[in-house]
Amino acid sequence: MLAVFLFLLLIAVVFGFLGAIVKGLFWLLIIGCVVFVLAVLFVGLRTGRRLGRREAARKAKHGAAEH
Repeated sequence: MLAVFLFLLLIAVVFGFLGAIVKGLFWLLIIGCVVFVLAVLFVGLRTGRRLGRREAARKAKHGAAEH
């Protein structure tokens, strides 16, 4: 998962630099920004789901121990 995030981040940076530097390729800057946002959302959703599972497992474990 981390490799996918880093790859998307690299693509976003490259597109962003090309879009900012090369005249007439402003659309690459926009695509770079969109890829960056998608990469951050991807990692956020993946870690959010993982944390949710851990919390549910922790509650189940502690709930079973209390009864």
